[in-house]
Amino acid sequence: MNLQEFENWAVAQKQVCNPNGTEKGQCVSLVQEYLFKVFGISEQSHGNAKDWANSIPTGFAKLAAKTALQAGDIIVYGANHGGGFGHIAIIDQNEECLQQNYTIALHVSVDKTFTKDYIAVLRHIIPTPAKPVIAPVVPKTYTVKSGDTLSKIALEFNTTAANLVAKNGIKNPSLIKPGQVLKI
Repeated sequence: MNLQEFENWAVAQKQVCNPNGTEKGQCVSLVQEYLFKVFGISEQSHGNAKDWANSIPTGFAKLAAKTALQAGDIIVYGANHGGGFGHIAIIDQNEECLQQNYTIALHVSVDKTFTKDYIAVLRHIIPTPAKPVIAPVVPKTYTVKSGDTLSKIALEFNTTAANLVAKNGIKNPSLIKPGQVLKI
């Protein structure tokens, strides 16, 4: 499920429970269900919304408050005033606030405006793809040195003496000479 599909699903539910079926209508329940449905992350409740600012879900990073928001971010806000429970919401595709609030709206809603007073931004970390392994460049030719044999050269370049004989039209493999240039 992607972010837009999750938003459509959540709004249609009106109230969402966390993945274990409890805490219906709580803002943390919506976020837990988001983590589960979109990322396959089964997080247990972190308590109050403000607790999420210091208990980061698996696969997410905590960014500084006032970080420019982007779709999919989880924001924690409203906990700076009098030690309240705080609130937690998800930034949707349109950079609006997808939230669930039992005490005010009694359902999931998408608000065009939301508080800018957030204390934490939680952002999914996309793993950096590993750099491709680049095979070493194999020289296309090799100049025979004193003491070389086709077998020794083949071993050095991970090929066979027979391949070297064929590529170079060698009639008698025992007659290679120092200074002779071979195609590898």
